[in-house]
Amino acid sequence: MNVSFGVGVRGQLLPGDPKPSHVVFLTNKYQHRYALFETERLISPTAGVFACFVFIKFSHGLLYSLNRGESGLTGFKELAKHVHLSSMEEEIERQAAEIQKQADQIVDLKEKNAMSLATQAIPPTEWGCLTPQQKLMLQLLLVLIASLVAVPLPLLIPINDPREGPLNNLAFFYGYNVICIAYYLPAQYRRLQMLLELPPGKSADGETVLKSVAHSSAMSFVQQSSYAEKVKRAVSYTLIIFGAGTVYFLCCLPWGTDMVYSYSMLYGAPPTFVTVDWMYLVLLGQRYWNLKTVVLVFVYNFLSLAPVLVLCGVVFTCTYFNTPAAEFFGALASWVVMEAVGKASDKVLHTLVPWAGYSLEHYYQVGNALVFSSVLTFSEVILFPSTNSWWALAGVVLVDTLGSLLQLRVLYKCTVKDMQEGKGVSETTKRALWTQCEIDVARFWPVVVALPPLVWLMDERNPNRQYYYLFECTTSDHMNITVVCILVKLGWTCVLTGLDVYMCTQWGIGPHRAQQMLKMYNKHWAMMAATFAFAGAIFTSCWLVKHDGLRLLEILSEC
Repeated sequence: MNVSFGVGVRGQLLPGDPKPSHVVFLTNKYQHRYALFETERLISPTAGVFACFVFIKFSHGLLYSLNRGESGLTGFKELAKHVHLSSMEEEIERQAAEIQKQADQIVDLKEKNAMSLATQAIPPTEWGCLTPQQKLMLQLLLVLIASLVAVPLPLLIPINDPREGPLNNLAFFYGYNVICIAYYLPAQYRRLQMLLELPPGKSADGETVLKSVAHSSAMSFVQQSSYAEKVKRAVSYTLIIFGAGTVYFLCCLPWGTDMVYSYSMLYGAPPTFVTVDWMYLVLLGQRYWNLKTVVLVFVYNFLSLAPVLVLCGVVFTCTYFNTPAAEFFGALASWVVMEAVGKASDKVLHTLVPWAGYSLEHYYQVGNALVFSSVLTFSEVILFPSTNSWWALAGVVLVDTLGSLLQLRVLYKCTVKDMQEGKGVSETTKRALWTQCEIDVARFWPVVVALPPLVWLMDERNPNRQYYYLFECTTSDHMNITVVCILVKLGWTCVLTGLDVYMCTQWGIGPHRAQQMLKMYNKHWAMMAATFAFAGAIFTSCWLVKHDGLRLLEILSEC
């Protein structure tokens, strides 16, 4: 019994005895660093026993099949066939799923393309509800209506005899002149905005990235500013306009009742208009309050307005000599003067603009060609009532033809150079196309704009007719010749514009010319309308009105 009890006791675990390793492992109390080793130690024998068992069963089945003969082999083939068919079904199912996935992707792609095409089919709207084509037509209409209405408008303001002095002609200074300054301000401010463009990518403080003003329109401020900013800008413009009118009034005030002898246009107009330009710097901010910018604006103002007086002198000279040669070459002399002034202006500004710290990247959009061509066109038109001769029309046709041919020559050189380089249309060609578009526009619109005011000024029913040096002596013959000459010039301008379009199309730059024209109307239509209105007011009335004191022009009134 003692022996058997001892054996029984040794067969059981006492409470203090350690547990076997596999027990510790299964109860998750074994050390973590030996867990993988213990797992391998326990699984390896089991795996070996299982492999032996599978091998014995497979051998037994194979021997049994061989003993059965053909029937066993047939069963083995059927089993292999069943396994092969199962794998083929799985492959077919996988391929079918892949095909379905690709089909779904194709359907999604078709839907996206359909949505994209539908979006492209719907033209984008601008100005609220207008398509680009409708917007262009509206801009053309606005330029036409604004110019046609604006130029004759000052002529309807009643004025008194200039011998009554400035105090008795307040309607002239704060009506007539204020309207002309109101035409000058938006066009000149837009040009100054392009001229005073900071270097690309930097703001006035040199840190913030800016969008170029060349990509903004004349209406960008109105569309993007708040109501308070619009009111502030409107009040500022109003004060500037009436302030400039006051400057001109003060220039004439010392002469009293002898205002007709004051020649106030010669010394009063320059400070008046340069004051308007300098006030724009006040609106821009302190970044632009420096001597270099002030000098740049002054020089630009002088270069823009000085040709007006020069061309007035040319017209006066042609009228004074009153010979066929003078009448024929009058337009040619005006064209030569404007070409020289234009080239000199470009050279001076190409030096002063970088010197003052501004960019020349979009200088070509400042509109110098538009201004000079507008002034030249109005000076040509005013030759018709001044000379009352068909020789003036022949000279105008010659000048317009020469100008068009020279511009086409510039474009031809640019096109040939682009073809030799093989890099497409260069920036030089695009800028030349922009200049040609400005010239074409300035040759067409002023002719249309000048006709109504000239007819009204020559009409005997006009109460202000007696206060103009030239028009107080015009007759029905002057009116007939002027109307016919203007219509002929308009028709010839359309022919030259058609020639420009045809040649540009033949040279392969027709689409680029159309793009430049659309861009010009889109971004600068307000500047164009204001430019035509101001130039028309200057040439149809301002420099011929007796209140400006150019008594030298009295020779035009020898009726």
